[in-house]
Amino acid sequence: MLHSRRIRRYQEFLKTLRRPEPRLCLCPLHLHPRPWVPPPCRTSRPHGEPSLVLSRRFHSNPELVPRPSSPAMMEGRTQSQKDNAQHSRYLERLHHEEDIIKEAQRRVCNGDPLPKDVYNTVMKWSKVSPKPDVPREEAQGKGKKQHSSRSGRRKESRERDLEKEEERLRQELRNVRELTQNNIDLLEENKKLMRKIQRLQQRAKRQGEPKRSTGSRESVEAVRENDVILSLKKKYEDLLQYVLKVEAENQKLNSVMGASGEGRGWAQDDTEPEATRRMLTELQKEIQALRGQLNGKDESLRNYELQLKSLRESNVILQESLKKQGPGDSKRSEVAVLEEEWMRRFSETRDMYEEAIQGYKEQLEQTQRKLVGDEQDHAQQLQELRTLLEKTRTDLMVKEKNRSEETKVNEDEHNFIGEGEKKNDHLKRSESEDRAKDSPRHQVLKPSGVASPAGEVSSKGPREDTGSTIHAQAAASHPSRDSEGKPASHPSGESEAKAESVTVTRTDRMYSEALELIVRRLESLQVGGEEVEGMMGTIKGTINTCLQEWRDSFHQTRVQQDEDKNQLQGENEELQRKLKGRNKKIEMFQRQNQELQQQNDKLHHHSSLLEARMASTATTEQLGILSSLPQKAQEAEQQLADTKELLHKAQVENQGLHSHVKHLEEKLGKKESKLRAEREQSASRGRDVAGARESVSSLHHQLEEVTREVEQLREQLSTKDVILEHTSAQLEERIRECASLSSLADRYKLRQNQDSDRIQTQLSERDTASHKQLLEAQAQASRYQAQLSALRTEKELSEKSLRCAVRKLEEQVDQLQLRNSTLQRQLTTFTSTYHTLFSGVDLQPVTSPGIDTSGLKAI
Repeated sequence: MLHSRRIRRYQEFLKTLRRPEPRLCLCPLHLHPRPWVPPPCRTSRPHGEPSLVLSRRFHSNPELVPRPSSPAMMEGRTQSQKDNAQHSRYLERLHHEEDIIKEAQRRVCNGDPLPKDVYNTVMKWSKVSPKPDVPREEAQGKGKKQHSSRSGRRKESRERDLEKEEERLRQELRNVRELTQNNIDLLEENKKLMRKIQRLQQRAKRQGEPKRSTGSRESVEAVRENDVILSLKKKYEDLLQYVLKVEAENQKLNSVMGASGEGRGWAQDDTEPEATRRMLTELQKEIQALRGQLNGKDESLRNYELQLKSLRESNVILQESLKKQGPGDSKRSEVAVLEEEWMRRFSETRDMYEEAIQGYKEQLEQTQRKLVGDEQDHAQQLQELRTLLEKTRTDLMVKEKNRSEETKVNEDEHNFIGEGEKKNDHLKRSESEDRAKDSPRHQVLKPSGVASPAGEVSSKGPREDTGSTIHAQAAASHPSRDSEGKPASHPSGESEAKAESVTVTRTDRMYSEALELIVRRLESLQVGGEEVEGMMGTIKGTINTCLQEWRDSFHQTRVQQDEDKNQLQGENEELQRKLKGRNKKIEMFQRQNQELQQQNDKLHHHSSLLEARMASTATTEQLGILSSLPQKAQEAEQQLADTKELLHKAQVENQGLHSHVKHLEEKLGKKESKLRAEREQSASRGRDVAGARESVSSLHHQLEEVTREVEQLREQLSTKDVILEHTSAQLEERIRECASLSSLADRYKLRQNQDSDRIQTQLSERDTASHKQLLEAQAQASRYQAQLSALRTEKELSEKSLRCAVRKLEEQVDQLQLRNSTLQRQLTTFTSTYHTLFSGVDLQPVTSPGIDTSGLKAI
């Protein structure tokens, strides 16, 4: 009875000692699970644990339910929890203000006005008093003006799309971090299972000690089983260490990805081509980073599979040792339960890692699809640029054709002017002879000979003007004749040049009509040579001014053609650079295809080896574990097929670009042939102009009615001058408005840059301050942890001393109870002998006043 009571009390005492360790670490920012406390805190787990994980854990192991601890421990924990809560609230406030400053920076970059609370917060951190409402309204008006422009709207839409993309990527990163948190919870459960295994091993050792003394065969098998369990435990711990290392690397990668996504805002000063180029480079960098992550995940999977193989081999050894044991052994059921529990945990961790890898693969596919879409947009832009290049080339060829015609006409004009001078000298000499010899009746000239002396009396300058006038009329009448004579030779070139020469042909027609009227007027009149010479001088002066204006307009068109030509050459060079970039992308895709093919070959080899090993084993559990490998190989093959398809598409697109370039070269050759034909046609036109000049010589008889027409032309020129002055005044006003708007925009951009710089400095200061506070909090937490460990050691020492005192008191109580029982027996024997001896004597019974058993019982 005493032995059973001692055993019961000792069991109760052991139950009091079996207090669970706290489930949370002592980090003031993030409370990690107790078994895993990394030196730098890198998780984002809040206070407490999810209910699903707790229910699963307690269902699988009811002994892990938390029990209440001592009051002193609870008081220390509540104090530390209060400190942690205060620190977490302060950090939340800091993060909230940091988010407000980031939102202000985004609004300033977009040109949006700041809300009142955000503006006050920014001013508080920048230590600047808030400005009045009037500049704010002006800033709002400026923002509205900026939004009204088309380029501003386009940039805002692009930045909104980028922000949406960043938000989506951050959501995916949050999902990945939640997965890693679930992994940590599972690892905590695995740690607790390992503790349970250790307790079971200790119990098995205690139970196996008496059997070991016998030296039977069962003791040898138990020792072998313990060695197998220890080796399996060591391998399992190595696997857990590797999983923790992989998770830490994943968290580093996720933090790097989050930091790269936050700095993707484009500057307002960048142009659209630079922004697209930067976006493409950023996307390429992200794709390379994701591919590196995927390769790392694949390597971790291979290492994990190797660990699983080693665990399977150890499991086979354990099963063989279990088969060698007898059927009546009691340890077999416990080992089987442990094995099932381990296999279940292994399957859960494997499924979890497969889900994480699938998420990374989906993210990579999304980025690949996005890259393909960007390439399609880029190809569309290239097509538009090519169409624009073709159009500008056609315009350039038309302008070159007009320029060649103008040069030929000028050469013919100079030749005709020389011939006209010779004829005028000859006619002047003949006229002087006639005036000297003939009578006054000979002064009345015939209608057929009036024009030549009148045209030759003028000076050398007016003769040149007359020649230029005749040449202008011939040039004006020549295109119509040529178009009537050869309508089907080059219809496309004439239609393209028609729009350019509308104004020139119109003025030429007007000049030709004026000259015809002058000739008719002179034919109807018979006047002297001096009057005709004066009229000719005035008419030639007006026509010379008109022809000078016409030449200036041709010179302006020539300058514009040169500028367009230079611009087209620059665009052509840019297209060549883009084509080289596309070729480099195709080479990169080919290299990626080769790498993926090599990975696929390695996976095929790996799967064949695993299938060969799987065929040697006959257990269903190993088949279930290795059944996922063909699926992975199929996924890799699918990925390889996708990359091949992308490579094929890129090659087809490259072939299309090459064919398009060849087509452009063929078009250029055709245009050159057309230009040669047009040059020949212009030569024929020059010959026609020479013939037309002979017919123009007869128009010198019609110079009488030109005065009225000249006055009309002067009135038209005056009206045109007035219109030109009005338009020039409007243009100057518009230029002033544009200059004021540009200066306003520059000031606004300068203000935006200043605001962004100030916000950047504030953010850096806040980051440094928060980092210092974090370090101080970590140091305080380490101090609290050291104090807590000291208190725990002191508590353990006091508990040990109390246990020793209680044990001594129990032994004393047992000894006193034994002594009391012996004294009671002696007293009963004494009383019985006394009654038997002195039964006849009437005496008082003797009592023992010194012994009191109630106190002992109470003890």
